[in-house]
Amino acid sequence: MTLSPAAEAIVSGRHADPFNYLGLHFEDDAPVVRVFLPDAAEVKVLDDAGHVSELPRIHDAGLFAGPVAAGDNHYRLRARFGNREVELEDAYRFPPILSDLDLHLLA
Repeated sequence: MTLSPAAEAIVSGRHADPFNYLGLHFEDDAPVVRVFLPDAAEVKVLDDAGHVSELPRIHDAGLFAGPVAAGDNHYRLRARFGNREVELEDAYRFPPILSDLDLHLLA
């Protein structure tokens, strides 16, 4: 499978705006979640309605992406690391908290 330039930039750690790629996005009006968890063997998305969507691994480095049942930002991730399964928040489902002024001042 050929990855998009944005996906390659995520995997290589050089994407300038990972919020623009990771998390919930819409492709052809269908909700898609993209997650980068390098040590995860499996990732699922759980939404508030109880739907569970398994995300296929699209890169061996730990990039997972796939369609989900609901298109709202209220979801959690369930990831398997070895024999352990954990539920966690997807940091990219929350909007960035730094304003343009904050970014300017940090630069």
